[in-house]
Formats: sequence, C-alpha cells, structure tokens
Amino acid sequence: MTLLQINEQFKTVTNAVAGLNGYSFGWPSDRTRSQTYDAPGEDQTDLYPRVLFSKGWTMDQDENNNDVYQCQVFFDDLLGYDDNGEADDSTEAEKFSTLLQLATRWRKEIQKYRRSGHIEGKVSYYGDSFALQRRVITVVASFTFVTKATC
Repeated sequence: MTLLQINEQFKTVTNAVAGLNGYSFGWPSDRTRSQTYDAPGEDQTDLYPRVLFSKGWTMDQDENNNDVYQCQVFFDDLLGYDDNGEADDSTEAEKFSTLLQLATRWRKEIQKYRRSGHIEGKVSYYGDSFALQRRVITVVASFTFVTKATC
C-alpha cells in the first residue's frame, strides 16, 4: 500500500465514524480554524470534531516485506464554543472523553480493513489543549500501521 492509499483509507474510515466532520493530511502545526481543506484527497470542511493524519510519520520495512508506519492521528475539537461561535459549556474532561470515544471508534473501524493494512499492537493516546491555538482541544493517537510493501 502506498502512502496515498493509506491516506485514502484513513479518510474513508473517518467518514464512516459518526460524529467526525472532516479529515486532512498535513503538518499538525498547520491546523487552523480558517483553513479550507480543499487539497486533493481532503474534505472541504473546517467543522469540528475533525481528524488530521500527520505528515510526521516514519516508515520501515520488516523481515516479512511489510511497510511499517509509525503514525500520529490528531482528533480535534473546539473548547468553549461551537462551529457557529455559540458558547459551549462542555468541560475539558467532557471534550477529552468524547474525543477518546471517537478515536477508539476510529481505531476499531480501521481494523475492518485488515487485508489492506492494520494497526498492530497498542494505540497510545494523549490529550492536549491550547497548544496549537486558543480553544482547540486535541487527542493524539500514536500507533504502528502495517501493510504489505508496494515494491
């Protein structure tokens, strides 16, 4: 599987998880509220919660001729207001809980594509808020994604 195919699979999985409103591939530092995700292979949305597959991946090959990617996927939401700018009184704990549930559903959905590629081993999650910009809360999933080598 090529990186482009993995990106498409991650997008398809994101679209299959109810509650997630968009997907993109890029640098984590480029996630902004005003960005229009209109590059090829990306949804044209900036609605939250949404998913970003980080360009900061690494790839190795194992002895079984598999491509082994170390991936980070960001699950973002707004804190203190909603997509329309209206006040949202949800606490950080509530937002983190919701994002963890979405990330877990995303992980389970990706395993349905086991023949083309799958998450191997455990997924590590960590939460962050206000690190990127004001009022964005994030759960980051780090995992190993394994697929057959393309060459």
